[in-house]
Amino acid sequence: MLTRHLIVVGFVAAALAGVARAEDDKNHPCKAVKDACEAAGFHKGDHKDKKKGLFKDCLEPIMAGKTVEGVTVPPAEIEACKAKKGEHEKK
Repeated sequence: MLTRHLIVVGFVAAALAGVARAEDDKNHPCKAVKDACEAAGFHKGDHKDKKKGLFKDCLEPIMAGKTVEGVTVPPAEIEACKAKKGEHEKK
């Protein structure tokens, strides 16, 4: 009986952690950059054949201060993303 309760508590805790993570991802400053890239046709894995890879062909150049055709991101969003990335690297 106690084991069953512990299992249920474990599932509930995991579900709550997943909801919190999803909410944090929704408010992540890099989401605006990612969304702009995806709206311009860049997708994960498309870098090999189409040269439209989400990270290699769009996010990485934008974060390096380069322009990417069809992608418009306010400079404040890019700076916020860089700041968040810097916080993450310190951990």
